Parts: sequence; structure tokens; C-alpha cells
Amino acid sequence: MKAVLKLIKKDLVLTASFILFVVLLVLFPKFIKKYPAFINWRTIFSLAGLILITTGIRNSNYFEQLTVRLLGKFRSERKLFLSVVLFSAFLSTFLTNDITLFIIVPLTVSIALALENDIGKLLIFETIAVNVGSALTPIGNPQNIFIYRRWDVPFDEFIFKMAPVTFLMMVLLFLLVVIFSSGRNLKMKKGIKTIKIDKPLFYLSLVMLALFIIAMEVNIETYAFFMVLIIYLLVRRDVIYKSDWLLLLLFIIFFVDFGILGNLEIIRKLMHGLNLRSERIILTTSAVLSQIMSNVPAAIFMANFTDRWLPIAYGVNIGGNGIIIASLANLITLRLSGRRDFFWKFHIYSIPFFVLSFILTLIFIIPIFR
Repeated sequence: MKAVLKLIKKDLVLTASFILFVVLLVLFPKFIKKYPAFINWRTIFSLAGLILITTGIRNSNYFEQLTVRLLGKFRSERKLFLSVVLFSAFLSTFLTNDITLFIIVPLTVSIALALENDIGKLLIFETIAVNVGSALTPIGNPQNIFIYRRWDVPFDEFIFKMAPVTFLMMVLLFLLVVIFSSGRNLKMKKGIKTIKIDKPLFYLSLVMLALFIIAMEVNIETYAFFMVLIIYLLVRRDVIYKSDWLLLLLFIIFFVDFGILGNLEIIRKLMHGLNLRSERIILTTSAVLSQIMSNVPAAIFMANFTDRWLPIAYGVNIGGNGIIIASLANLITLRLSGRRDFFWKFHIYSIPFFVLSFILTLIFIIPIFR
């Protein structure tokens, strides 16, 4: 019983999604036969492969050690903030936002313990950073993986079309960090421990990441996943054990939950009344839904009503900031940081960032691809 309660407390989104699944199962049993059809299996296998590979990269400790080395080159809070924030955004473009936070947040907590300076705001800025950086690529976050597989968008085209909104948000993020970080010198209380790097695991995982991206481009991600699974099973079985399979389960539940909701007549009538032929309406709806139900289910839900993937992608990626439940990444930082003040302080910066990003995208970015 304690284990169940611990899981519920740790994964509130998974728990809420499962409760919704049970409610929908009881209320609408006629959809049971359609459950497998609701699930986009190409997305599931793509996500499963990336979960394995990025877990291997994380467990190699390569980027943790690189960050520790970089820290020795910075003397002020502002330089530290900018370096970690930009590094977080960069990592999230190919490690996904969730995995990046599993690397960066514990490291930031360790840095905070080693400093006399209060760097609590850095946790907020790096959380926003992974939401921003991950928007650029098809493998940057779960919602992009879904959109990429759902509409078979070419890898380079996806990056090209997401670049303007990502650049806009990066500029806003840079200004946010510069304005709200201090130029005070860093004062060390104690040193940070050196981290041992597992180079064979890092290089193996890096090669498999490149090959897996190619496999997704040529639509053989299912076979590629099983090859990756077999390789880790033979060489590094611990990677399989340490992978976040609950994230995969959550994705499957999302597909079923929002597949059912998307097929309810009352919801279909409501959505069709929103004039989803307009890019601005699609973007607005996707961003608002992200604030209510989180951006991954918002993307899955919106796919039931329009084939215009770009404004959905803009909406759910911009919508990852704002309310803390808007992205799983935000909840991961809340869970890993151990700071009670993170919840309310996060909204002080995240909500204005979301609103400004949203407005500027509507005005300047959407007309580019109309």
C-alpha cells in the first residue's frame, strides 16, 4: 500500500490519466475495441527507443562531468546562469526535455549546496530552457515525437519550420536570465565531487542515437527499437532497468484517453465550432489546452480535429511554459529539486514568459508559414 501511495505522489499525471482512463472505460465501453487503433504505435516505438538510448547517455555521466568542468570557468552568478541555461537548451534538442532535467537538476542541487549564493532561480530558468530548446527538433520532447510520427514530417523540414518560434523563445529566455540574475561573484562553501565517466556507454549510445534517427526517417523504427533493446540487453542490461518505462505507459494511456474524448459527439461539435481552419485559432487552442491538460495530451487531442501540424506544434511547445502542469518537464523539476518554494516561484517567471511568447508568435511567426 505504501508503494502505491508513493507512486501516486511521485507520478500525479500518470495517476490522474489512469483515473480518467477508468472513468472513460466505465462510461463508454463501446470504444474498447478501438483502443489499439487510438494508439499511434510508431510514436510508441520511437519514444521507447529514444528512452533507452537517452538513458544510456545519461547513465554515462558524460554531460554531468562536462558541466562540472565548465563551472570552474565562471565567476559570477549571471555567467553561471547563462552557461547552464544555454547548455540545458542545447541538450534538450536531442536528449529530450525530460532526460535533460534528470541530468541537470540533480547537478544544480549539488552546485547550490557547494555555494553560499542562493541560485534557486536557476532551477526555474533551466526548466523553461529545456521546454524552449526541445521545441526545435522532432526528438526534443514527447509531443514533437508524436507530431513527427503522426504526420511523417521530414526531419529537416521540422527543424526549419520550428526554428523561428524556437529562436524567438531563446531570445526571450536570454533576456529573462540577464535581467533576473545577479552579477555577484560566486562564493564556494565546498568543492563539487568529480564524476566518473563511462566512455564506452556514452559512445555506444551516441552512435545508436544517430542510427535510430536515421531509422525513424526511413520508417523502420519498430525494428530499430528491438535492435537497440537487444544490444543493451547483451551489453548494458542496467540501462533497461533504469529507463523510464512509466513515461511510455503514460503515453499509451494518453492515446486511449484522448482518442475516446476526441470521438465523443459533444466534444466534436464543440471543437468544430472553433473554426480550426485558422492557424491562429489552432495555435491558441493548443496552447490553452496545454495549460489545462499538459502539452502532450493536448497535441494528441488536437490531432483528432485538424491536419495542420505546425500551429499545433507551435501551440503545445509554447504552452509547455505557463502553469506548472503544462509540461511533464516542469513537474520533474518540482519533484527532483526538493524545494518547497519552487511551485509558486516558477509561475512568477513562467506565466509571463508563456504569455509574451504566445503573443509574439501570433503576431510575427504565424504569418511566415501561412
